[in-house]
Amino acid sequence: MELLDQKLLKSSLGEHRLKPDEQRYFLGTYKERVVLTATLEEITQQAVADYIASELVPLSIKYPPLALKLSPELDANLQMLYMKLAKEHHLAATIVDESNHQSPFALVLHTNHAVDIPDTAIPDFSKTQKPTEKSSKKRSLLKKFFGS
Repeated sequence: MELLDQKLLKSSLGEHRLKPDEQRYFLGTYKERVVLTATLEEITQQAVADYIASELVPLSIKYPPLALKLSPELDANLQMLYMKLAKEHHLAATIVDESNHQSPFALVLHTNHAVDIPDTAIPDFSKTQKPTEKSSKKRSLLKKFFGS
């Protein structure tokens, strides 16, 4: 009987947090606190890791105190990379594992107060990658023998 009473009481109260959908989307924090985000597709690029490593110091000076939240869907090696990076820069790092989260983000860098940054996405590094070398145009067999 006591278990039933606890269950009824818990379900009648509902969630105790403000904007739970927004918090699930941004890995447990509010949109106005977010400083930098990286999606699951972007985070696998080495250029993104380099960019985040280079931006941690200026961002931690501009928006103290910073904290790092990681998605559980992120590869374990990448989780460890970013956890070590956060530790080197004295940032709190957490892997957020909510049962019904629907976040596209692998990484959210946030502060504990509102900063209201309109665009928190990292730059698109897929467009800035070096173009592949063009292979030399193959000549036909006849042109090889007869020149021209």
